Amino acid sequence: MHTRSPSRSSTRRGGLSAVFAALAALCSLAAEAPASSPVSGSITVASGPVRVNGQQTKVVPGKPVELNRGDLFDTQDASATWRSAAGDEVQLQPGTAARDDGVEDGVSALFVRWGLATAQISQMTLVGGAAGWASVLKDKKARVIVEVPKARAAQDAHFFAAEGTAWIRYDTYSIGLSQGLGASLSVHPLDRGVLRFRTSQQNAADVEIRRTVPAGEIVAFVPRGAIGACSEAAPGVTRILNAVDSVPSAKFRLNGRFARTQPFSAEVAPGSAVTIDASGVSPAAAPESPSRAEGDDPPIATLARTKDQPGSKLLSGALECVGLSGEDDVRAGKLSLEVENVSAGALSGLEASVAFRDVFAAGRTAAETAWTSVPDAAAGARARIDFDIAKLGRVARYAMVVRVRPK
Repeated sequence: MHTRSPSRSSTRRGGLSAVFAALAALCSLAAEAPASSPVSGSITVASGPVRVNGQQTKVVPGKPVELNRGDLFDTQDASATWRSAAGDEVQLQPGTAARDDGVEDGVSALFVRWGLATAQISQMTLVGGAAGWASVLKDKKARVIVEVPKARAAQDAHFFAAEGTAWIRYDTYSIGLSQGLGASLSVHPLDRGVLRFRTSQQNAADVEIRRTVPAGEIVAFVPRGAIGACSEAAPGVTRILNAVDSVPSAKFRLNGRFARTQPFSAEVAPGSAVTIDASGVSPAAAPESPSRAEGDDPPIATLARTKDQPGSKLLSGALECVGLSGEDDVRAGKLSLEVENVSAGALSGLEASVAFRDVFAAGRTAAETAWTSVPDAAAGARARIDFDIAKLGRVARYAMVVRVRPK
């Protein structure tokens, strides 16, 4: 399977806002007369044999395997490190396939065909998949995790900014992830104007989604636990959907400006949509087809309490989620949940399970934990539940739904 990447020049089509001007000037990837090099990155370390252009290859310590533009490689059962021409390193987990996309104007690019990559990048290195390229602004660095599911490699990718701030670029869209924020993106191979997204339920701040249009720019601030989509409803008209299965508190905040018009602002609640053009913001029809499975309570994502928002209620409101493992912990195979008994009496004899939902596949259950005992809790007391996810595979990119029931 040779998955094609989005054109790096197309990710920058249209005028960029001032916040990206420095990056654009330094890291322009336009296709016209690029200052390119046939030699790009190299595989510097591997824990076992890797396959390069179909050939079994051993990486000898101190003798990196040099790659040319377009070379395909996969790690098979090994972990490996790819180093860009600028010296930035990307750690590739077993079962990861990638393509070296060469160097243009001094900027190296690694396309993750499928698998999991942890990239320490500067402004001189891009790492991405079919759903976008991770980049940073001038003089900045970030550690970004890119996960591309093999079954939907031509459409989906999950991005997590482990350190620093990353910008994910796809066509006319730029998605800003500050440190600790994650988002799953899904694109349409035949319609580059469509971007579907899910913001991670553990996010502590809003994800910023920008769309550059010929007459201006549209900005959406998307809170945790949201599911939505942006598309071009007609030439010059952008449609933004907040899906009905976003968590109830997940309102999008919109603002922007078009040439020769006043700035605009609006909110989009779950289950609603708007269209935006140079004349302003107008309501639009929204589908009512949830991605969650029947019987989910709460809907597609369980949220922990914050200082600003209550947590998701479980067991018909008797328990409130007050703590949930972050993405890094889940990726490391650790998942715990803390609940508080908000009922008037003691609770005992309960068990809990976590279902991992793929919102881009009609909310199907990708994996789920075994039912695990919940410690007894007096009224007002808290209980911690540790779940065994060691054998579930890579589940950090999915929405987590917690269920509690009597034994």
